Amino acid sequence: MSEDRTHFLMLPYIIADLELDPYQLSVYIAICRAAGADGHCTKSHTTLAKKCKMSGKKIGQIIDYLCEDHPILKKPLLKKQIRFNENNARQTDLITDNDVWKLNAKEFKKDLPLELYSPPLEPRSTPPSTVVL
Repeated sequence: MSEDRTHFLMLPYIIADLELDPYQLSVYIAICRAAGADGHCTKSHTTLAKKCKMSGKKIGQIIDYLCEDHPILKKPLLKKQIRFNENNARQTDLITDNDVWKLNAKEFKKDLPLELYSPPLEPRSTPPSTVVL
């Protein structure tokens, strides 16, 4: 495996089944990329808009949509926390990826070979052809 595989993004299969439109998917990917391993994104709507090549207003609408319960997931893809500083001035929102990996594993477990989910068999203490009396 190449040692250069350090900066990449993984998405659960279930994301492809949610029928997000291209704009919603673009914003979701941009937020996940910005969030990194800890799952927290603090990018402004303006920054996300530049990254996704759409208006800040559209970014806000999509984030609001992605923060609503999704009919397939039965929970939102994202959580948004509105933040203020000590002077009560509005800061960028804290957007958190609502971890869907467990749901993804449950949904797609049936599609993968059993050996990926079964623990390895313990080696036998005696060969099968040996008879112990």
